Amino acid sequence: MAQHYQQPQPPGGPPQNPPASAGVGGSSFRPSGGEQGRGGFMDFVMFRTMITPGLITVIWVIGFVVITIVSILSIDSSDSIGVGILAALAVWVIGNVYLRVVLELMIVLFRIYGRLGDVERNTRSR
Repeated sequence: MAQHYQQPQPPGGPPQNPPASAGVGGSSFRPSGGEQGRGGFMDFVMFRTMITPGLITVIWVIGFVVITIVSILSIDSSDSIGVGILAALAVWVIGNVYLRVVLELMIVLFRIYGRLGDVERNTRSR
């Protein structure tokens, strides 16, 4: 019969993890350390709440549609229909991959910011 290893718990029970919010990276993107605002509009005005993580999906959808339209229009810009289709396919693939990579890099930056806030909160609670 296999035995399962259980990690010993620190005094006072297991550590409590803060609940993850619905934001990109599982953090609310609010600065910690006494800079908490009154909520809502004041956090928005004082740049304590970031709106860009929520807009990234909207930006991707709009970019995808624009790149698709541009690639379709590029079919007619060539003398040969075969070259036009290849150009359209290249514009569509390269454009969408580039857009996706740029937006993913932005998401990574926001996730790093969120995780650093989690680390700071965990460090201060000790």
